[in-house]
Amino acid sequence: MGAFAIQTCQASGRCASAQRESQAPAKGRLLQLPGAFHNCPTCRRSLPAGSTDPDAYSLDYALEDSLRENLQGFEEQLPQQHDSTGQAGAASHGWVPPLVSFLRSDHAFVQAAASGAVGNLAAGFQQNRDAMIAAGAVPPLVALYQPDAQRKAGGALAWLSAHSQQSKHSIFAAGAVPLLVALLRSDQPAVPEAARVLWNLSAGSQQSVDAIVAEGAVPLLVDLLGEHQPNLQASSACTLMNLSARSQQSTMIIAADAVPLLVSLLRAVQPAVQKRAAGALKSLAAGSQQGIDAIMAANAVRPLVALLRAVQPAVQAAAAGALWKLAAGSQQGRKAIIAAGALPLLVALLGPDQPAVQEKAAAITCTIAAGSQQNRDAIAGAVPPLVALLRADQPTVQEIAAGALSNLSAGTQRSMDAIIAAGAVPLLVAVLRSNQPSAQEKAAGALWNLAVGVQQNRDAIMAAGAAPSLVGLLRADQPDVQRKAAGALGCLSVGSQQHEDANIAAGTVPALVGLLRAGEPLVQETAADALSALSGSSRQSTHAVIAADSGCFVGVSSASCASIISRHSQEPFS
Repeated sequence: MGAFAIQTCQASGRCASAQRESQAPAKGRLLQLPGAFHNCPTCRRSLPAGSTDPDAYSLDYALEDSLRENLQGFEEQLPQQHDSTGQAGAASHGWVPPLVSFLRSDHAFVQAAASGAVGNLAAGFQQNRDAMIAAGAVPPLVALYQPDAQRKAGGALAWLSAHSQQSKHSIFAAGAVPLLVALLRSDQPAVPEAARVLWNLSAGSQQSVDAIVAEGAVPLLVDLLGEHQPNLQASSACTLMNLSARSQQSTMIIAADAVPLLVSLLRAVQPAVQKRAAGALKSLAAGSQQGIDAIMAANAVRPLVALLRAVQPAVQAAAAGALWKLAAGSQQGRKAIIAAGALPLLVALLGPDQPAVQEKAAAITCTIAAGSQQNRDAIAGAVPPLVALLRADQPTVQEIAAGALSNLSAGTQRSMDAIIAAGAVPLLVAVLRSNQPSAQEKAAGALWNLAVGVQQNRDAIMAAGAAPSLVGLLRADQPDVQRKAAGALGCLSVGSQQHEDANIAAGTVPALVGLLRAGEPLVQETAADALSALSGSSRQSTHAVIAADSGCFVGVSSASCASIISRHSQEPFS
């Protein structure tokens, strides 16, 4: 491809067309676009629509053939450029404003070639996309939805709308949605690009989502799921996923018979299509019970479980996410997942260092473990990898792993033994010290469940230094955290005077009494039970409770409060 520098008439002192023959194009270089062009009264020129700027960019018609060749070459070569002469330098070299001005040309070939070049630049770097928006590229791109340029204009808008809420807003404000939805109804070759832009816009403001729905896009997008174009199927599935976040729109999508088509796409050859279809099903399952019922009726579980064996972690994560919502939403879903042979696959997915996959697999394990003891026994092999996930760098993964262990620890002593043998206790205590209340709650719950078991469990928890951390959580702002910490401390005080003394020394009693004064009803009852346990085995413990002000027990509805007050009357503090 030859390089072509459009010259300014003022700078050269003669018309640019006169220079054409004296400037032989150099081979192997990119088109060079200067920062400004001065009007030449002797040249025919194409100016931006409505422009009165004396420095507006001018285009000599005599250079049409050369410009066509170079703009198209510019477009084709840009994706290969990643240094200071290519995409990375486009904004800083001043290429963006001239290209944007060419979008307003009267010549279709210039518009189309400039649209392609803008799209390639936008695909490269955020700096370029920001420069495109600032230069006003969106309105002319939206206006270019004509047969000669709409595919390239759509491609440019797809890239511009992919990474910035500002660009999404600009595209919406330019009136793109009606044009894009109208394209979905057509047989134009630009339909895939239109679907991609709608996908991006549907991830923007609620105003954009409402406009897409109001234009009648939902049935059109559902129809496109049945097309044999993978990129079109993927874009349509993602747009439906974004639209289904609200229950009214979810109902509309289900009524349009999207679910069977999405389930069929789980068996597609292309991983990207499988991933997007699974993501849409997850969103529909999360939106309403109607969505879960429709997905179960379409027999989605087995193909979703099959995708847990996929090579691509992103596909595995998407499938596991959909299964998670089905498991959380219905007992039927949990039974179907187990019957489809998912449990060994889920346990295997807990191991590889793929946080997104681990998170979803742990979430399903957590949900299934909350069911019957039979379920907990079936996933006993998950304990070691779940314990390992307590060391994860991602707080969400830690939280879900702690929740799964909490559910597993609510079972038999055999389950508790497996959790303790896997080294969970010190790691759960470490999670208590994190700054993530949800993770703290689940770790405290797991320790509470373990402390209900044999004395050996309580010894292991106290040896790991849990008491001070649990006492600290009694002062947390979250009632669920307070309640589970209080429950754990109450159980840890049972059966050992040494444990009672350690808990009292850690400041347990004043903190529990504080909960009786100000806690919520369930927190108050759990705190009262814990105080009852502390005051139950020795005069010293009872006196510590009484000294903390037994008057706060008035109005707390718990049998343990009566027990403590009774002790107060029997053993007055001296």
